[in-house]
Amino acid sequence: MQSVTWKSIATCGCLLALILAPAPGWAQDQAAIAGNVTDETDGAVRGVTVVATSPALIERTRTAVTDGTGNYQIISLRPGTYSVTFSLDGFQTVLREGVVLSGAFTAPVDATLQVGDLNEEVTVTTAAPLVDVVNTQQQTVQTAERINGLPGAAGIYWAQQYVPGAQLIFGMATIHGSDQVDSQPAYDGVK
Repeated sequence: MQSVTWKSIATCGCLLALILAPAPGWAQDQAAIAGNVTDETDGAVRGVTVVATSPALIERTRTAVTDGTGNYQIISLRPGTYSVTFSLDGFQTVLREGVVLSGAFTAPVDATLQVGDLNEEVTVTTAAPLVDVVNTQQQTVQTAERINGLPGAAGIYWAQQYVPGAQLIFGMATIHGSDQVDSQPAYDGVK
């Protein structure tokens, strides 16, 4: 039987480092935009091109096409403000502006297309959705100014004590009996 050498220990350490190196990437929260497209008679519209545009995206736009039930989903979006355009030949183009995404929020953005000329465009300005009807995850985005203004909060871990139902144990929060891993804060989407 061979004895353990420093070379074999170093090899195992390097393999372990390669396996664990992408771990912060697994913890990133990704936002999404999803919804349903109908016509004036509340019938599902198939084949609508849905384009999400934002300066937060490296490629500036992401595109999806509605399925047979009029549903679409654009996933893995970065936090930021988005404009969503719905277009299909024979219908008026609908533009929804000011869709704000933060954390792992899935914004519900529905549209109703009206029959029109190919060159008509309608801009709908509405308030950002307040309720995420797709995810059950609850989260709050706090600014550094707000956290630093809390009495006794030296950082995000100590600011967690102000969350209703949170208990601070060894600097980590448990909320309503959850595991400490479930309550990890994220900085710019990275835990």
